[in-house]
Amino acid sequence: MICWICNKNKADSGEHKFKSSLLKKMYGKQFKEEILFGTRESHLRIQGVNNKKVKFPKVICKNCNNTITSQHDKSFDVFINYVNDNYNTIFQNQSINFENIYSENWFEEKKNLYKYIAKHAGCKIVTGNFEYNVNNLSEFIFDDINTSSFQIEFQLKEGFKFLDICLKQQNTEGLRFMSNGQTVYYKNKEGKIVFFAGITSYNWLSITWVYTQNGYKTNFVKFSDNPKQKVAILPFHELPEIGKKDWFDILDNQRMESLDDQINYYHTFLKLTNEPKDL
Repeated sequence: MICWICNKNKADSGEHKFKSSLLKKMYGKQFKEEILFGTRESHLRIQGVNNKKVKFPKVICKNCNNTITSQHDKSFDVFINYVNDNYNTIFQNQSINFENIYSENWFEEKKNLYKYIAKHAGCKIVTGNFEYNVNNLSEFIFDDINTSSFQIEFQLKEGFKFLDICLKQQNTEGLRFMSNGQTVYYKNKEGKIVFFAGITSYNWLSITWVYTQNGYKTNFVKFSDNPKQKVAILPFHELPEIGKKDWFDILDNQRMESLDDQINYYHTFLKLTNEPKDL
């Protein structure tokens, strides 16, 4: 298989589904404790960041993963650290100011952040083995050609922050939660796939992305030279008393566990009537 980013080298590298640096920061290189990985119905315990379950199959090359996109990875790390440390400011403003995150180099670093998310989205799409052109993503990442085909939205989950506070009050390290939603795709009446969408979450931050080559308009945001970007606030749902319920029950109140939940969510942004499919 050829790397989908450069379209030249052999695909010999497995990108992490969850940022490797964040996994290490939360749990250590060799996890200090066994980590539950999977869904309520099917899960297993893993003990390190190099477990194949936390990586995509090899769909990109080592050069693209370790060199071409290295600054994109760093920009994402800076972004996540800022969101973790500035929840109240983001919540009150309902927006993110990239100048506050990256200072005078905010434009390039914001673009690098988008490129990291584009790499994640492209790996999810290509992994599904569908004949869908991701050239707009690869040109954005590899050739720095901007595209309106890739759009994202940032979201703050108020309930997850509340859960973090509750856990810290019990003298724990607080919330440590990562989630990748199912990749959703939609077909038109002719049976042709028109776009893909997905959600990835880190504690109380969620990033929803949409990729299409068919001109569908959404309320999401394409990359631009605006230093500010709106953040959606996902409202608080009352959580049960900590310790009274299984952790999956608690988290299910704050995330979209089922495909139907995700489809209903996307329908609030996308004016479509076609039946969706899932990977």
